[in-house]
Amino acid sequence: TPETFAANFKNYIESYRNYDENVKFYWITINPNMMFLDKQEMYVEANRLVKEYAKDKDYLTVIDFYSDTTEIDQTKLADSLHLSKLGYAEWTKAILGA
Repeated sequence: TPETFAANFKNYIESYRNYDENVKFYWITINPNMMFLDKQEMYVEANRLVKEYAKDKDYLTVIDFYSDTTEIDQTKLADSLHLSKLGYAEWTKAILGA
């Protein structure tokens, strides 16, 4: 469930921060894809929960490539799961801009 994912994410971040409080994290949102259309609402909710957790954490940056949408831009997909050349170019730009 999105709640389980978010709880596990939070536990991972907090346990690693207990080990090294200077570490910074960058997390890329779960991307929608054509293979799992029935799970899109769960992905959006998991993304929302992680973004909510991260909003006051200066050591955690969320890279929101799909902006909480279930709409899938076909020009960004090479097949039903993987990004196209254009998709990876935009993904790379989003990561480098974080």
